[in-house]
Amino acid sequence: MIKRNHIKQGKRRTPARKIAMSFFMVIVVGTLLLMLPAAHRNQQAYPFVDALFTATSATCVTGLVIDVTLTEFTLFGQVVIMTLIQIGGLGLMTIVAVCILFFKSKLTMHEKITMKEMLNQDGAFNMKQFLMDILKYTFLFESIGALLLAIRFLPKYGFALGMFKSLFIAVSAFCNAGFDILGNNSLMDVAHDPLIMLTIICLIVLGGLGFAVWFDLRDKLKIMFKKHSSKRKFWKSLNFHTRIVLTVTAFLIFFGTLLIFLLERNNPSTLQNKSLPQQLLVSLFEAVTLRTAGFASVDYGALMGTGGEFQPLGITNNKGVLTIDATSVGTEYSSNAGALTAAFPNYMVAAVLKNNVYADGLGFAFNTSVEQYFKSLRDNVGGFIFADEMNKNGTLAGYPYKTTNLIETTGGKTKIIFGNWNDLVIGEQGALEIETSREGSWTDDAGNLISAFENDQTLIRAINHVDTGLRHDESFAVATKVAVPV
Repeated sequence: MIKRNHIKQGKRRTPARKIAMSFFMVIVVGTLLLMLPAAHRNQQAYPFVDALFTATSATCVTGLVIDVTLTEFTLFGQVVIMTLIQIGGLGLMTIVAVCILFFKSKLTMHEKITMKEMLNQDGAFNMKQFLMDILKYTFLFESIGALLLAIRFLPKYGFALGMFKSLFIAVSAFCNAGFDILGNNSLMDVAHDPLIMLTIICLIVLGGLGFAVWFDLRDKLKIMFKKHSSKRKFWKSLNFHTRIVLTVTAFLIFFGTLLIFLLERNNPSTLQNKSLPQQLLVSLFEAVTLRTAGFASVDYGALMGTGGEFQPLGITNNKGVLTIDATSVGTEYSSNAGALTAAFPNYMVAAVLKNNVYADGLGFAFNTSVEQYFKSLRDNVGGFIFADEMNKNGTLAGYPYKTTNLIETTGGKTKIIFGNWNDLVIGEQGALEIETSREGSWTDDAGNLISAFENDQTLIRAINHVDTGLRHDESFAVATKVAVPV
């Protein structure tokens, strides 16, 4: 009876279960913290499912979000998310083990087995030194990245906010999380800056290589310089795992960059309007971030589509949609430089309503820079004009609005869209096409080439064409050359 109980207890405490439970505990605590009103700018409790999703995404470093991190979460909420990202990147068991070693300098045998599984280490190794090196190099890389980003962010945001933004993005990039606190545009507004882009690229790659690769490279480089070995001998001395990781990483980055550049260089919604160095930089960034991180530096959305072969005609490029030049509507609504007054939203509303547009479905779309600008507008006695309405009701001048990263800010200028979104139609272009083949082949998950003919099978391919368009062009208006603070 005693032996049976002992076996059951052992099953409950297997290393794999401990690792899974550690992540579960972090997600639960993160969820509870993100549900607190103090974590949100509107000072209201966050729905449980939304908090659970955000906490899971941060801990598992996937980068998926329900709300824009900058505009939804307070400093407290952003710190919680950054902490979850850091714990998820390092692993709670790693942090716990370091604390145990720090306070009592010794791990039990069961703790050592758990850590070996956590760190994917099979042979004997100095666990204490290994764990301390993980922390040392992690904080070294993140600190260097944060200091480099601070060169750009401190002049723009001030010391405290600039340093926090730099640290948050450095941690997120190194852990390959994809979270940022620059707004709904993610990194689109800084895609032209080589310092920011290259710093984040390096952090993503270094974080993606993993601890084992770092330490193998470090140890073998020391030997190479000490013995003056050749580069060829150095390469052969690396572990098989290290060589595979470096080879595949280099392959994906190089050919990913090349493909993105060749496919997007003539696309006016992505690379066409950028200089050649910027095109190459953005292509490199996208090739790196699309592998794991999830930051965005170009617009993939339909609002800005050009109507090309694989793009719908976006609202902003539809010639039938009313265009309002914010620099020439009169000083009552905007300055000559495009800085909007509080009367401008009603001006846009009137411009659309005069076309006898249905009132149902009307709303604004703009980026978070415009959102923050309208929230900051004050009346003659210093009171906020739109802030309460926008925070409590999610409306501007009585109409709902949504922020989107599809609308970029370039050179301090952006766009605002207002219209009846019920007139934005998404539909199928023709029927579902079915193609069959008894002579085709495919590659399975193991990399084996499978022939349909040899296996007496039939390959079936279903093709569906989907497009978007406006039912009535008059239902929308687009304000251009809108000036926002940069």
